[in-house]
Order: sequence, then structure tokens, then C-alpha cells
Amino acid sequence: MNGIRKNIITQQKLLAELERVAELMNRQEPPSVDEFISLPETMKMSQENFIIAHRLNWEKHHLD
Repeated sequence: MNGIRKNIITQQKLLAELERVAELMNRQEPPSVDEFISLPETMKMSQENFIIAHRLNWEKHHLD
């Protein structure tokens, strides 16, 4: 259950980052360098965490 909560928190952070960048783009303001760099890194970490969790779950159910 702790893994699910951690994943939800990670997804909420990613959503907040995406909303902030979208707001800047709607106002036609360029994001800062830090925002520009951190967004893809956050997305990559989120995707990697999802894949790892999915693989561990599959192994748990299929390799026992």
C-alpha cells in the first residue's frame, strides 16, 4: 500500500509541474531553465517507477 501512496504523490507532483508549464505557455511566457529541465526528468522518473512496479507485480504473480 505504501508503494501506491508514493506513486500517487509522484504523479501529483508531475501533474503540478505540467500545470505550471501549461499556465506559462498559455500566458506566452517561456519557462525558466530549471522548469524546462526538471519536467522531462520528472516524467522519466515517473515512467521508470511505473515500469519497475509493473514488472515486480508481474514477477510476483508469474514466477512464484
